[in-house]
Amino acid sequence: MLKDSAQSKEHANGVMSKGRTGIADSNELSSSAHALRVKLDREAEEAEDLKKKEIDALMGETKYLKGVADGDRQSADAALKSANAKLDSAEDEIEKQKHIYSDAMAKLKKAKASEEAGTADIAKAKDMKESAEHEREVATTDKAQGSHALTAGKAAAKKAEEAQEHVDEETDKVGALEAQALHKSASHRICVDVPGVRLREASKASGFAPIAVEKDVSTATKCIDWCKQHEECMQVTYSTGNKGCYLFSKATTEAWQWSDSYNASYCADSKEKDHLMNMVKQVFSQKPAISEAVACSWAGDDCSQTKCCNDATCSWDLKGCKGYSCYQQPGGSAQCAETASWSTGTIIGGPRKVREVAKAEDGITVQGTSLFCFCVVMWDQPATMQAMDPESAVANNFKEKKLSIFQCEEHAFFDGLPTGSGHNIDSFTHAWQQVKKDGRWKRHDWTVKVDADAVFFPNRLKMHLDKLRTPKGSKVYLENINYQF
Repeated sequence: MLKDSAQSKEHANGVMSKGRTGIADSNELSSSAHALRVKLDREAEEAEDLKKKEIDALMGETKYLKGVADGDRQSADAALKSANAKLDSAEDEIEKQKHIYSDAMAKLKKAKASEEAGTADIAKAKDMKESAEHEREVATTDKAQGSHALTAGKAAAKKAEEAQEHVDEETDKVGALEAQALHKSASHRICVDVPGVRLREASKASGFAPIAVEKDVSTATKCIDWCKQHEECMQVTYSTGNKGCYLFSKATTEAWQWSDSYNASYCADSKEKDHLMNMVKQVFSQKPAISEAVACSWAGDDCSQTKCCNDATCSWDLKGCKGYSCYQQPGGSAQCAETASWSTGTIIGGPRKVREVAKAEDGITVQGTSLFCFCVVMWDQPATMQAMDPESAVANNFKEKKLSIFQCEEHAFFDGLPTGSGHNIDSFTHAWQQVKKDGRWKRHDWTVKVDADAVFFPNRLKMHLDKLRTPKGSKVYLENINYQF
């Protein structure tokens, strides 16, 4: 163990000796390194100075080259600008030359067209000259032929005049013969009048046109005379409304309308006068007895002549209504006023009385069933109750389906006034005024006011009207509801 320790000690001494030697070497190396670093620093400074000089030289050269380049660029820009200006000028000149060329070509084309037109005109002029020469030759020939034709035309015109004179003479002869024949017919025929009636048409109307005489049926007398002059004419109806003369070869005793605007006549041989008179009696036996309309006065008006009043007053619930009375005042005048127990006057007349028209007996002319139906509609008014359609919607519905009033002979819609159903008297009065102004009601037997929400069947109404047998021309209205409503 001691041996090992001695060996270790020797080894340590050896290491220490080497360490000392290493330190000396290191110091020497450090000195060398320092000298080398100083040398390198000096060389770096020299290299940096050299680099700076080279950079300065390059910068100077660059600045010089940039100046040269800027000058060259300015020269180049000026040259380019000059070149562009020359190019623009050249292009303008080219465009100018193009316009000059185009104008020249147009003038050349026009000159060619003028040349061609001139050539065509020359050819046309030659043709016209040749045609004119031909026409002159033809005209010379036509002139000769025209002279001949003129002579022939004059001769033909003279013959035509002579022929016309002959025709006039023959027409006069025919007219004289026709007039003689008409006079002869009228001399043994007779006509009896049936005034104020339009008879049914037993045959198609005939004009009984004349042959040569003039026909004039502008009045009732002339119309009857024309029928009297023709053997085949048996019945006449003259209408003062349109001054129409209607002649028939057959006669009927059935009266159609009773009106002062019509005048009917029967014509036949004088021997049949009694027969004609019997026909007249048959016609007049059909004439209904028409009661005259009763004129009554309104409240505040003088009722001394009418002795009846139109107005009525009702209780608030409309369950009781009483007509006005005509009161004679002490001064002699009379006025319609409410009927009361107290009054300073004497009652000389009462309210208008409701009259019923009796049915016409068999054989009496009755009112027809032709209907003019109208409906009063508030087109813009909403429904009066919830869950109900407005009357305009109902009207448009049957209008679209052509039902209700569309099934009458004629129909119309009239606008109502903006009032409620409880105060619709003014609206109804206004509607009837419109109906009167419209005038179409005159062409029909009955005028019917139909509510938009009413279920209306015109044919059922006609059935009831036919059963009424209302005398023709009666001034009546049908009451289908209590007026107190």
